[in-house]
Amino acid sequence: MKYIVYPLLALLFFANPLAAQKPLPKTPLQAHEYWASAFNANDLEWICSLYTDTAMSRNPDNSDSTGIETICESLRRFMNAAQSIELETLYEMRNGDIALLRSSYTYHILSEDGESLSHSGSGIEIVQRQSDGTWLFMIDHPRGGE
Repeated sequence: MKYIVYPLLALLFFANPLAAQKPLPKTPLQAHEYWASAFNANDLEWICSLYTDTAMSRNPDNSDSTGIETICESLRRFMNAAQSIELETLYEMRNGDIALLRSSYTYHILSEDGESLSHSGSGIEIVQRQSDGTWLFMIDHPRGGE
């Protein structure tokens, strides 16, 4: 009995660090899927892991965020305001280690008076295959398809 109890206790008290890791996209199309999943899970760390260190993103005020830290800060503000998002890939064009994606999305926010509001748009994103085979965002323009 003690041979069974100790391994079970070890599993309960010593979390497997690999179990906590979130998946990274193995295809360009998975980049959108994982982005929406991370957003809807309110998982800033996961969503930030989907960008290259030198990525660039267009902000609502038409300024650009360049580099992972500034992109994560913009995403944090957006995630604090929005409740959920539905995201669909409209098309993918791939050339070697680069892929162009076009998205259609609707996100939902609560107004200051508690009213549920929705906004729809169309984005254009560029993802790049990394040396480990994952595909990460290098350019993200949420309104680029409009």
